[in-house]
This record gives sequence, C-alpha cells and structure tokens, in this order.
Amino acid sequence: MKSPKCVHYHQINTNTIAVIELPLYLVVTTIIGVIVLGSILSMMILPAYLTPTPVVTVSPQIAVINNTSTPLHYQVHVKTPDHHPITHAHVIIKNDHMISTNTTNTTGIAILTLTPNIPQGLHETYFDVLVKTSQFKPVHQKHSLKVILRS
Repeated sequence: MKSPKCVHYHQINTNTIAVIELPLYLVVTTIIGVIVLGSILSMMILPAYLTPTPVVTVSPQIAVINNTSTPLHYQVHVKTPDHHPITHAHVIIKNDHMISTNTTNTTGIAILTLTPNIPQGLHETYFDVLVKTSQFKPVHQKHSLKVILRS
C-alpha cells in the first residue's frame, strides 16, 4: 500500500486564510464605513434640527391703499426666541411683480419701502416675507402681507 501524499500545512493554511479573511475584511470595512458616514451625517443634520427659529413680526400685515402709486413702509422686527434683537439679518419682502430688501439694525428692525403693483382687474395682492440670518433657521412666511386697493 502506498502511503497518502503529504500535504503541507502551509498550503492548507494559506487557502483557508484567503477564504475566511476576505469576507471578514469586507464586513469589517463596511461596518466601519457605515459608522463613519453616520457620524458625518449626524454632524451635518443635527444642527439644522437644533437651530432655533427667529421670531419675525411685520407691521402692517394688512394695508389699504387708494392708488397703486402709494408707497408702503413695512417695519420688520427680527428677534431671538428669548426676545433679543438680531442684527444684520437679511429681510426680503416680495411677490411675483416686485421685491424689496434691507438689513436689520442694532435694534433688530428693518424698514422696507415698496410701491405695490396690483395687476389690472384685481383689488388685492399678497407679499411673502423672507428672513435669513447666520445663526438661525431661515424664515419664509408665504402670503403673510396683504395689500387691498380701495375702489
């Protein structure tokens, strides 16, 4: 009887390591990649949810004018949730036909002037208010200001 061929331990070990370590390496790499990606996304997303929204008040909210050449003056107050003024906030009042912009002063107030352009046949128009600051979420109040043309 012939003796069985001797297979070297080194050959078996190399093949076994190659078969076991490759999937294990891929799994470990994938898990580490998911953890790193999750931590990066949480650093980007969480501040957006934790950032407070400023308090924006505009006066007047309803204006009645006799003709479309009457300029309107809006006073916009921008404050923190604990009622401290926000300086250098960009305030925009706009509709489809016009836009007016200004920046808040040290008391958190911006004065914006615009002459409403009410289309022929209509007796009212609406304006949007946008406020953007560097420390707070932007505020967008759609159709929050109303201008009525008295006939």
